[in-house]
Amino acid sequence: MKNTAADAALLKPLDPIGIERQFKITERVEERSSAGAEAAEYDIALANELAARFGEVIQNALKDVRRRLNNFHDKVTKAVAGHDFEEEKNEIQSLISEQRAAIGTINDDLDYAHKQFVQEAMAFADYRNKRRLVAPAKKALGAINVFAFLIILVVVESSFNALFLAPVDPDGMLWGGISALLISIINVAIGFVTGYGLKYLRSVRADSKIVGTAVLLIGPPFIILCHYVVMKYRSEMSLLGEQINAGGEYLGRTALYDLTIQSIGDTPFSVNDFNSLTIFIIGLILGFLALHKGLTLGDKYPGYTNEQAKFEDVREVFVRLRNQHINDLEALKREAVGHISTFIRDADAGKKIAVNYANDADSLLQSYRTFEQSVQAASAWVIARYVSPMKPSERTKVSKLITERVAAQTSSERDLADIAKTIRDASNAGAESTRHARKLADDLRAETIATIDSRIKALQERYNDEE
Repeated sequence: MKNTAADAALLKPLDPIGIERQFKITERVEERSSAGAEAAEYDIALANELAARFGEVIQNALKDVRRRLNNFHDKVTKAVAGHDFEEEKNEIQSLISEQRAAIGTINDDLDYAHKQFVQEAMAFADYRNKRRLVAPAKKALGAINVFAFLIILVVVESSFNALFLAPVDPDGMLWGGISALLISIINVAIGFVTGYGLKYLRSVRADSKIVGTAVLLIGPPFIILCHYVVMKYRSEMSLLGEQINAGGEYLGRTALYDLTIQSIGDTPFSVNDFNSLTIFIIGLILGFLALHKGLTLGDKYPGYTNEQAKFEDVREVFVRLRNQHINDLEALKREAVGHISTFIRDADAGKKIAVNYANDADSLLQSYRTFEQSVQAASAWVIARYVSPMKPSERTKVSKLITERVAAQTSSERDLADIAKTIRDASNAGAESTRHARKLADDLRAETIATIDSRIKALQERYNDEE
């Protein structure tokens, strides 16, 4: 606070010697001594000039101090205003009510999600108990990863098939490449489906075991048989190609199929070339890799991964709503407590401002009193210097004349102390009001924190054990 008495230039104590020089007292004394019978006129003239000068100084100081004190009073009144805690309490309670309404909706959703979670948890636990499943289900790879793995198998097998089948295909390289691709797609697809179907052998349900047994009896033999037929077909194509190169007659695809069937019946374990055996071995390896991928996709027990994923989805919804509810309560607490804390800070700041201005008012009043004393001292000094050469009887008469004239113009108003007292009383009343409001605010802040914390604790006790 810089609004202090020291800042008022008019309140600086007067310099008696400077006043003496200003009024040229030495010269006036000399002129009066040579005036004779007209000396009294010099006395009256000096008295009037001093009265006018000191009267002006006093009146200017009074106006300045009164203006400053009234300004201090306005600032004190403003500083301690607005600390009506009941109004503040109503605003905070309105804020809490609005938030509670919004939280109530979330609470309903949370109760519903909790019921769904409990039901799903019981169903999932029953599912695991019936199947004697203890460990968590193995999570399946993402569809993109599985698809990419199968595509790689198709690309690898189709490349080998095209390398060994297309050159000897009687319909040319293009059809040979298409055949190679179709064979690899069928092989990988059947291998993957067979592997996934074999999981049903582990099921406790009779119908699922039947499906698993059927897949076991049909799938692997079919993969072997499929590649065996491709091997024999390729062997016959290779033999046909050699005959055509030697001048033999071209045979159609139907005749080639007939030769393949005949070869299977006549010489089932005979292969005309190594390339046909190579394509058979590579096809089996890639087919059983696809089978292994289907068998190991997700958990070993069929459907366990999906059941666990369904349970975890419900659990995630519940946990998310629970955490959201707790976060909303924490946010409400922060907002309400922040609102109260802002009120307390403003109240404390207002009290400090009021006290500072009250202290400034006292300092300014004391400065004025000191200034007033300096005026009286300067007046007495100048008069004494003026009458010092006179005879004692004349000195007393002239001194009294000038003093009475000056005193009549320098008499100050006495309402300054009343204004300063009013400022101090307003500051004290505001400080007391602020202390009371602050205590109520502290109590409400503690009550708000305790209420919301108890709600959060109740939520945690009710729901945390259900995870």
